[in-house]
Amino acid sequence: MSYYYEKISENNGLPAKFMLSQCTDLTIPAHWHDYLEVLYMMEGELTAVVQAGSYLLTPGNLMIINSKELHMTRANGSVCYILLQISAEHLHNFLPSGTELHFQTMIAPADNGEVFSGLRQSLEHMLDAYTRQDNGYQFFFAAKLYEFLYHLYRNFCTLSPSAPETGANRDLERVTQVMDWVRNHFQKPLTLDDAAASLAVSREYFCRLFKRYTGQTFLEYLNSVRTMHLYEDLKIRTTASLYSWKKTASVTTKFLCAPLKNCTAIHRRRYEARSGNIFHRNCHPKFILTWRSVLCFQTKSTMKKQPWAMNWENT
Repeated sequence: MSYYYEKISENNGLPAKFMLSQCTDLTIPAHWHDYLEVLYMMEGELTAVVQAGSYLLTPGNLMIINSKELHMTRANGSVCYILLQISAEHLHNFLPSGTELHFQTMIAPADNGEVFSGLRQSLEHMLDAYTRQDNGYQFFFAAKLYEFLYHLYRNFCTLSPSAPETGANRDLERVTQVMDWVRNHFQKPLTLDDAAASLAVSREYFCRLFKRYTGQTFLEYLNSVRTMHLYEDLKIRTTASLYSWKKTASVTTKFLCAPLKNCTAIHRRRYEARSGNIFHRNCHPKFILTWRSVLCFQTKSTMKKQPWAMNWENT
């Protein structure tokens, strides 16, 4: 698995990564990691694609994404949810060697009554402890975390040996092959025909297959990859090199403007989780100045800002 791998770090002093995530119209492209991921919806609706299965999360729903599962999420408007991530290595410390865990993906309150209530209360206690951060809160947080994992393990987990290769696994491998190809050649002009040809399939079949596993069209995924790399470049490169990047990738200004707002939201969320501080314009001043010079263009005398750019600067 060499496609988009997300590196995760636990919160300081805690055995897991934990945060209350709030965002609007945010798409996180298909990726995987070695952590068990838990999403508990509090407000709004979130669409998720996990291993080619599509799910709609509404307030009260609990989603479990197993380690190494390919997944993407898309916020439908404004959403608020609890995000909990625990490393698979940490979980295996409590289990016999070679044990493979697989948790149920969707857990709805209506179907699980008292057990679900216990899971929800553990998460809410973790959120309260993490928000207040009273002296010694780490012990209470850890106690509630293990209580949550105990009930999850007892009621929504199966122990399974490594499964033999199936048609679904082969399809997933083919899709991730294309994802690797995009990430290695994103600066070149890439087309849907090229992607389909790399798998020796028709455009129509490729489109269905790719969206089934990633939750995005090929163009949406390509734009997401380019935007994330551009965001990093904006922090470290000069204006001249960014113009060159734009030209090399054969990317239009319309492409650059639309998804970057989404990309900054992704990095804002990661920054808040890492530092515990509010993200504001002073975090990356070079980003604002360089982005303005690259995209707020036309001519020097008739520079035209995108509407969202001003709002982001004043956050």
